[in-house]
Amino acid sequence: MSDKADVEFEELRRLHSDSRYLTPGDLAVKPISLSRVALIGSCLLERWGNCIPDHPECVVDVFVVPVGAVPILPDRTGAFYDFQVIQIPLRELIPEPALWHIPYNSLDEHERLLEKVYEHMEVHLRRKMIWNIERGLLTFVCNFMLLQRNPIGGLLRKYDLRNPVYFVQKLNEHLEKLIATYKNTYMLDLDQISASMGRRYVQDDNTVNLAHGSLMEVHDGSEARIERVRPFHDHYESNWLPVFRDAIWEELKALHRVVMQADAVKLVVVDLDDTLWRGVIGEMEEISDLIAEGWPIGVVEALAFLKQRGILLAIISKNEESLIRELWPRIFREKLPLSDFAAIRINWEPKVKNMREIQAGLNVLPRSVLFIDDDPVEREAMKAAFPDIRVLGRYPYYLRRTLLWSPETQVLSITDESQRRTEMIQAQLVREDKRSELTDDEFWRSCSPSVSLLSIDAVEHPRFKRAMELINKTNQFNTTGRRWTLPEMEDFLRSGQLIAFDVRDAFADYGLVGVILFQYNKIIQWVMSCRVLGCKIENAVMAKVVERIRGGSNVSILGALNHTNVNFACRNLFKECLFSKIDGPEGNELWSLPAAQAIDIPPHVTID
Repeated sequence: MSDKADVEFEELRRLHSDSRYLTPGDLAVKPISLSRVALIGSCLLERWGNCIPDHPECVVDVFVVPVGAVPILPDRTGAFYDFQVIQIPLRELIPEPALWHIPYNSLDEHERLLEKVYEHMEVHLRRKMIWNIERGLLTFVCNFMLLQRNPIGGLLRKYDLRNPVYFVQKLNEHLEKLIATYKNTYMLDLDQISASMGRRYVQDDNTVNLAHGSLMEVHDGSEARIERVRPFHDHYESNWLPVFRDAIWEELKALHRVVMQADAVKLVVVDLDDTLWRGVIGEMEEISDLIAEGWPIGVVEALAFLKQRGILLAIISKNEESLIRELWPRIFREKLPLSDFAAIRINWEPKVKNMREIQAGLNVLPRSVLFIDDDPVEREAMKAAFPDIRVLGRYPYYLRRTLLWSPETQVLSITDESQRRTEMIQAQLVREDKRSELTDDEFWRSCSPSVSLLSIDAVEHPRFKRAMELINKTNQFNTTGRRWTLPEMEDFLRSGQLIAFDVRDAFADYGLVGVILFQYNKIIQWVMSCRVLGCKIENAVMAKVVERIRGGSNVSILGALNHTNVNFACRNLFKECLFSKIDGPEGNELWSLPAAQAIDIPPHVTID
């Protein structure tokens, strides 16, 4: 390899190194600064170090709570921290000899102990969650690391409460259910990190009792023995302990990025030859059934899971489309149908041209696109044409992990809308094809759009997650571009209102595609999916929102409009709805609708 290739490879290895193995960094663009983090739990947390890697400016406050004690936390609201980490020591829930003396054949006693531990877990968790309960502080709760072996015996039943390994696994299942009852709270999967690093290199159940549930001790406490004993690290390799600590921080940073939806990928565009299969298909005399085995099928499966998350898929390939369509069922059968791709460009046109058409058709910005191609020339051309686009493909062995494990491809929830996103986009493309054949009036009437408004008054509302996803991921039709945290939204809902709306037309049911935040007589933010642009949906919704704000009285309505680098689609919203600009410089504007001014609902739109 050339010097440049060597440097590139070493940089990529760094992004996939031991501590970052579970959290690939290839797709990160902008780092999120952290200022202060709270760790609340046992002495296990003290072993994590005093600062977060890559964030030396971040202060980490560790609050060690003695077993059985009520945590005493400083008089702070929790807003003081970016997030907190809660850890419940296993020995706080299970008295150390509890599992030692229950007769093996007494399954009932094991079940009663489990229920008792569940009760203790709920109490101990609630004591430590005070900042989350009072202020909704973003919280990550550690689960328990499973034991390396069944202490009762390796040949005895594995999925049985009498097996302490399974007993701890049931605690993790119950902990996950408890976590789900708190707002803005997620699990920090210590057990998964330990298993990935190798339990034998980090956990202490090879030496101490199972309820200790901590990391290997590396001090030498055997000086007084009759025979000299070599230091602990001579007996057990402990070099992975620092890696484990760093991996925890990498996981926390990744989870934080997911919550903030930082640098989210919305569209993955893939090449075909030497990307979804091995070799150049147009040059093959025979097509082997094994053409996609190994790393290619791993990439294919990753794409299928991304589609479930609501990420759009597309193909750009220099090939004969008729040949690919003929061979596709033979290569992939039902594993990945071509209908899973929202856009397909298989031709001999420049790939940059195809990409430009796809982005325009799908209303996706380059910064939200990931392009995968084995050809370095094509990758460089794409990057030159779209500097914000992200590209992969040089090293195929990293592709599956990067696609599935990167925080930039993760989602907080999977909604009905996200699962149907590809189908809705395809319906939108059919709708746009029909638009070109009709006048505007004919097109609008043929669409017959129907809009349903709903009020979301609390974060517990069943549609809140989708509304929050829309607010924090929409760029083009977003009147301020603001991203919200859960505590900020809870504060807003105490005095403001959130109106959301669903849209369906003759082509598709698009689900919840718009959110309006208003406070008193002012529209704070208006967010809408570009999938429903062009049918004057926003005009009809504005008419209803104005009616709701006024509540029968005649008051002027205000609207905030802040220009971002990409929100061109919404900059005429207020003007088209008869508002006038009254204040603020260009790009940071305040608009007003006079008290006597009403807005007509377009006749082709049905709204309730």
